[in-house]
Amino acid sequence: MTDTPTKMHLLDLTLEDINSKLSSWGEASYRAKQVFDWIYKKNTLNPIEMKNLSLSIRQRLSEEFGTESLPLISRVDS
Repeated sequence: MTDTPTKMHLLDLTLEDINSKLSSWGEASYRAKQVFDWIYKKNTLNPIEMKNLSLSIRQRLSEEFGTESLPLISRVDS
């Protein structure tokens, strides 16, 4: 049985992590802030919906990172 590596999820990344990754792709540093804003201000995990990013960045984010919604593990109501 072969283990397939799990993609790191976008929610696991800090702004600095995103900046580092995008910089390694040759992207400007302001792009990291745009991605971070989509995730934490606009509650969007799907890179395809991040319309102020180029299609190539959106596709690469989709390919390299997990972007699915995280499952609910537990819920406590009061």
